[in-house]
Amino acid sequence: ALTAGRDWRGELLNKKKNGEVFWESALISPIKSADGNITHYLAVKEDISERKKDEEALLKSEAKFRRLFNSAGIPLVYVYANETIQLLNDKFTELFGYTVEDIPTLEKCFELVYPDSEYRQWVKNTWHAAVQRAVGEDTDIEPVEYQMTCKNGEVKRVIIAGSIFDDFLLATFLDVTEIKRAEEALQTRVEELNDVQSAMLNMMEDLDKETVNMVPNYDES
Repeated sequence: ALTAGRDWRGELLNKKKNGEVFWESALISPIKSADGNITHYLAVKEDISERKKDEEALLKSEAKFRRLFNSAGIPLVYVYANETIQLLNDKFTELFGYTVEDIPTLEKCFELVYPDSEYRQWVKNTWHAAVQRAVGEDTDIEPVEYQMTCKNGEVKRVIIAGSIFDDFLLATFLDVTEIKRAEEALQTRVEELNDVQSAMLNMMEDLDKETVNMVPNYDES
């Protein structure tokens, strides 16, 4: 670029006279003579070592966040304020089957995860109301149970909650499918036992009546 007569802009790792290494931003411009030949170069430089340190710290922080995010024991989704899904953790994909390529936005997520249009509209209304309430009251997104359709077609009962930050929200997912099945099975068992108990009581009442009818009446004079 310079030999062609154009400016060059970039970042350089340089060394001071005392041996200290530092980063600098440089703009180097060719200076031409009247006949158009390059005679020398003008360099404007700025020490950007502190900015580089801040950038490196930010990158390390982001890398740490991603490690924690992906190693979390529950499904997590990182959503920007414009409802673009930035990250899904490994547990989310393991449990529900979807990747961020499948559901890059909340709208696409609603479409795939809640295929029934009427139920999908209820989910949208409930979720957006919960988010707005959390924003207005400066609290977490209240947990609500939803029925999520996995990529393989299986339907899971999931409690979704979350926390809101400056320009994104972090949604959490708790699969309660097996717990709900166990509760329903227990409730069914209790109802069956109640039915058996009622039937036995009825039988005992009928037996008492038959016994009374079989006993002679000795009250006659």
